[in-house]
Amino acid sequence: MTTDFDIRFAIDPVSAATMNTEELREHFLIDDLFAPGAVNWTYTHYDRMAVGGLCPMARRSCSKRSSRRGPPISSTAAS
Repeated sequence: MTTDFDIRFAIDPVSAATMNTEELREHFLIDDLFAPGAVNWTYTHYDRMAVGGLCPMARRSCSKRSSRRGPPISSTAAS
């Protein structure tokens, strides 16, 4: 079993306001959290939060859940 971690640094509000959907997903979406046979951690400087996922080798259904994505983030949703 492997253990991987990712560290995300905070982005200022002015920079975040100019990002498109792909850039927002790159900085904020925690993707592939559940991978068979792996322990994955993401530490984010927003609220100093650690998010972890563990999926045993026998459960292959864990990887199917991580590929789901929500609708695109639009700039009008925050208004």
